[in-house]
Amino acid sequence: TREELLGLLAAPSWQVYGIPVKRFKDISAAHDVLESIRSLETRGREDLVQQCRLFGLPVGERTDAELGSQLRKVFVWNSLPEEELLAECKELGLEPPPPGLATAPGRTTGKAVFRRLLSSFWGSWGPKLEHIELSEVFIKQFERLDAMTSSAIQAAYGRLDLYLPQGMQDSDMLSLLKKHLIWTRMLTRDLRLECSELGLPAEDEDTEPELIRRLLEFSCLAVWRTHKLTPSITPDYDIAVRIMRQWQAIGSMTMTDLKKWYRSLGLPEERGMDREHIMSLAFKISTWQELPISELEQECQRAGVAQIPQSEGVEDAHRQALVDALTCRDRMDWWDSKGFQATRIKDYQTILQILELYDGYQSQPTEDLMKLCQNAGLSREAVKDRRTTLELLKTLLIWELLPLEELRADCSSRGLPTETDEKSEDAHNQLYHRLRVDLSVKLSRSTYEGKGIPVERLTSLAVANVLGQYENIDGQSEEELKAWYTGRLGFPEEAVMQKDEFVKVAKLLSLWSEMEPDELLKECDAKKISPKDPSSGDAGEAKQRLVDALLFAERMETWEARGFRSNAVGDIQKVTQIVSQCETWQKMGHSGLKKALSDAGYVDHKGAGHQVLASLERPELLKVLKAILIWELMPENELMKDCRQQQLQSLEGSGRDVRIRWLVRSTFANTWTVRGIPAERLGSLEVAEEVVKKVDCLQAAVMYHEMIGQGQKMLREEYKKLNLPFDAKLDNQALLDRLRDLMVWDQLPTAELQRECRAHGVPSDVVG
Repeated sequence: TREELLGLLAAPSWQVYGIPVKRFKDISAAHDVLESIRSLETRGREDLVQQCRLFGLPVGERTDAELGSQLRKVFVWNSLPEEELLAECKELGLEPPPPGLATAPGRTTGKAVFRRLLSSFWGSWGPKLEHIELSEVFIKQFERLDAMTSSAIQAAYGRLDLYLPQGMQDSDMLSLLKKHLIWTRMLTRDLRLECSELGLPAEDEDTEPELIRRLLEFSCLAVWRTHKLTPSITPDYDIAVRIMRQWQAIGSMTMTDLKKWYRSLGLPEERGMDREHIMSLAFKISTWQELPISELEQECQRAGVAQIPQSEGVEDAHRQALVDALTCRDRMDWWDSKGFQATRIKDYQTILQILELYDGYQSQPTEDLMKLCQNAGLSREAVKDRRTTLELLKTLLIWELLPLEELRADCSSRGLPTETDEKSEDAHNQLYHRLRVDLSVKLSRSTYEGKGIPVERLTSLAVANVLGQYENIDGQSEEELKAWYTGRLGFPEEAVMQKDEFVKVAKLLSLWSEMEPDELLKECDAKKISPKDPSSGDAGEAKQRLVDALLFAERMETWEARGFRSNAVGDIQKVTQIVSQCETWQKMGHSGLKKALSDAGYVDHKGAGHQVLASLERPELLKVLKAILIWELMPENELMKDCRQQQLQSLEGSGRDVRIRWLVRSTFANTWTVRGIPAERLGSLEVAEEVVKKVDCLQAAVMYHEMIGQGQKMLREEYKKLNLPFDAKLDNQALLDRLRDLMVWDQLPTAELQRECRAHGVPSDVVG
């Protein structure tokens, strides 16, 4: 009844023995299982072992408790319904038996599932063991294999007539022995099924020994592949055996024999190539030589080797062509790994040429290698040590022999122009030169910067061009530079210019000419230059305008510092006119300068102006002439600024000539001040001119009387006329200076005269 079942479920016996009462169909089955499990408690080891053998369970070194645990599970499974057995399989992670096992003669699905559960006790061997009858004899034989020594395992493996390569482990041989034992117990039908599942041929006419041999060889090959005793591409057992025998022979070769074999392939012996590397290549080639044509072609495809067509009747030649192609590809990959870029060069013979040349470099002294680099345009800074030098020479070799398109790709990747002339040879040379220059600049940055070249603002080619121009400029004489400055640039010659200034201008121009437009614009911004129409016209014209703007700004700045007032004049053409004319005046004598000033028309030919003109020394004449020319060429607004500075703002609206005339008179006034006649304090230029006239007349009279020995007498009479004390101890010039001061005081306005009195210590109550 239901109550009885609930009572049974609550009974402690089921729980103690792990009997899943709920999963049985009826309580009687549960009672039978409980009785079977209880009986294990009174059995000795022999009975437990015998019972395990009966169910085909492993015994080995298991303890009595472990054997009992196996049997308890078996007793439970043996009484469970089919659906519970399937659930048990799922719980243990076992796949349900395939349909073939369930429908085999004499078997039900439940029995097949039960056998799968039993086989799970054998671990990884379980799936194979469920195909055979696990008799006591078989189990003893199977477990005996685990107890075999290494020599016994190898002997048993040898009796299977299987090849034993070096490096094969005892565990792998033991696994094969176990598989062989299982296969010998399997039905022929199951052997065929095993072969089919592994993708092996299995025909009805195949005998049991043939099928077992096929499975053994397949398993051997899998082991060898796993442990890399044979290549993974080896298609079958026989080929694998031939390959491994060759590998064994290769492994016994001396280094001398290996090198000789390597050279026999037409390959150059490379420094630093060790035994393992040569053996690796020998292993590959020996493998390729054993592969079927179809496998070789697949290997070529995997390696990226171009397809090689086969001619009829020449299979051996085709095989060799495939092997050669794979060998070539392998070497190209190897040379790629060494930095020789073989796959980009593509041509096998060209690579061999590079290797030969590079090997020659390696045998040369370091100093000779450095000279080779320097001859190629690389600086001493770039070739620091032997290793670096060899790498640089390798790079140059590769560039020299790269195909044109690959060379173009390198230029592009380094940001270099790729356009070239049409001729292929010339194009290659042009690109090679660009790469070489780029390499030199990037390796020798400090060298270029030390010569004043802003490397970060130029392309590498531009840096090299600038350096070349700098060196050319440094090598020119001052006369050559001057001819360039006045001829090509059209600037006026200046006597004050030295070679250093010509060099500076030439180097700045060469630098700006190599800059990109965006850098030129930055330069203009930094110097607060606003070029006209910076982007109009084609690129070349736009860039030239920027260069011209920078050059003109530099000259204008220089001329401003030399007093040509270029900022006020504002136009470089006018400033160059001023500079040129001043240079012409510099070459003229005193009389010529006086005439030039007189011809200018701003100095009166009578009166004080004429007398001032007569009294001006050469430097003063040059100064006045320069000032007049500047006033003539400067804009109106700048001219008025000068007038206002000289307190001549009342002239605004007057003609240009009038303003310049008054500015000239102001210049003379400055000259008079130097002579002790403070024109600015006399109230007006007219008064100052009168004073100058009197002083000049007096000075001329004194000079005349000095010529006839009456100079001091004449001065004494002048002092007497003015009721002034005469000091005979003073020389004539000092006496003249006192008379000049008196003439000035006589014309000073009252306020200025009072200031003068105070300056000479006259009491303030007297001055008033």
